Amino acid sequence: MFSTHNHPHQPTQKRGPCNLTIPCIVWAKLILGTKCTSLHSSLLPGINSVASFQVDMSSATEPPRNLDSNSKRCHTSNVVKCNSDSIDFTDKIQGKPCFNCPQTAAGIQAAAQVIRSEDLVAFPTETVYGLGASALSTTAVSKIFKAKGRPSDNPLIVHVSSLDLLQTFIPPDWSFPATYRAITERFWPGPLTILLPTTSPAQSSCPISHLVTCGLPTVAVRMPGHPIARALIAESGVPIAAPSANLSGRPSPTTAQHVEKDIQAKIPMILDGGACQVGVESTVVDGLHHDGRLRILRLGGLSVEDIEACLLQAGLDRSNGEPTLAGVYNQDYRDKQLEAKPTTPGMKYKHYAPHAKVVILNPVSNSTSSSDEEEPPVESIVELISKLCGKDGEGGSSRSRRIGLMLMEGSALHQSFMQYDAHSERDDDLELCYSNLGPENQPAISAQRLFAALRYLDEERTVQLILVERLAQAGLGATVMERLRKASGNSSPLSVRIFSS
Repeated sequence: MFSTHNHPHQPTQKRGPCNLTIPCIVWAKLILGTKCTSLHSSLLPGINSVASFQVDMSSATEPPRNLDSNSKRCHTSNVVKCNSDSIDFTDKIQGKPCFNCPQTAAGIQAAAQVIRSEDLVAFPTETVYGLGASALSTTAVSKIFKAKGRPSDNPLIVHVSSLDLLQTFIPPDWSFPATYRAITERFWPGPLTILLPTTSPAQSSCPISHLVTCGLPTVAVRMPGHPIARALIAESGVPIAAPSANLSGRPSPTTAQHVEKDIQAKIPMILDGGACQVGVESTVVDGLHHDGRLRILRLGGLSVEDIEACLLQAGLDRSNGEPTLAGVYNQDYRDKQLEAKPTTPGMKYKHYAPHAKVVILNPVSNSTSSSDEEEPPVESIVELISKLCGKDGEGGSSRSRRIGLMLMEGSALHQSFMQYDAHSERDDDLELCYSNLGPENQPAISAQRLFAALRYLDEERTVQLILVERLAQAGLGATVMERLRKASGNSSPLSVRIFSS
């Protein structure tokens, strides 16, 4: 039986680009590290009076003792539907939200009161749903760790709605480097997180809770592009610390229903803004090294190519004769000290894992051989199924006779599985549950569908095994593959021969 599934939670109609402008004076405060109220334009050569940008909304280790992980706080979550299209911001990035829907306004204002009361709110962003608390309150932040069962040395990302809010906790004498200015002008609000210092000679302590930073001298900060997220932060009036709103280690939530499934009984309020448009977490960039180069600590909703193109356009693609973008952590370089004390989420612990085993498949034709780092190709899909899921399954559990397939739409591997499904040697007792990852040349669609597909196959179809087609390492395909490698426990892909057409 071959059951098909296009997408468990199809996103609502995509919002158009969010055009926001940043007055020169606001950037001046950050770039020059001053709380000036006026500034002569000659101090900022090459900057117009208004800077404009556009954002398209389009190794596991045993964790240390969690913060009171046995705590059993019980809530009946208030799930409030919000219409993101009814929220507008002024063209200044520090502006306040304007609401065209009274119900949405009331819901967000109620959620803001929950935040100010040092409790938790789950809310949508363009990447994944976040579990938010006031970043200024240790009491509130501790509830995030309890609700998620999150290791206490895994830092959180702080979300801001404006540059003015950002200025309330970064050192007043610290200056934005040119590289940060270029990428934030281009990608904020959006799926970009940057690492910032918490202290300086002029600021000996930071108001951000030490639980957020895990006691480190840096904090990861992002300005989300989702109107509901920005409105919640603005109405709360405080920076909001927010990891993904799921149980620690599980696939990230991209709908309010995913949040309800994991942690509804542990939090008082969920804002339901529909499915997330990007579908994977933000890209985290570290530009604080003395060499002036950028390092990507976590791949996410912005690709390496996106950042390289931005730096090139700004004339910042090289630093001291070397490429400004130094590389991607865990692909181009490793740092044992950083792994021991991570500065951003996603660097140390097992993440994104469903209950079912995940195996990545590398399709090869008769004329193609597998790489040395992969297992030898099996002779056929029949042999692959036999190898991974024998006739008797695993102990006869409810998962034992179902296999999930996450395949590219119309790909050669997809066609091969369809041929197998009709094959005379097919195991008739085995059900194949198919989830469509989108066209082969559109990895952004695969990223958008990734976590929803993993959850659908694992939680609704209760499959024993999830087989995922390998994506090309270009654009967001690299992000999808990074998430899949972690979901599979960093297992090597299996090569499988596809049927000849």
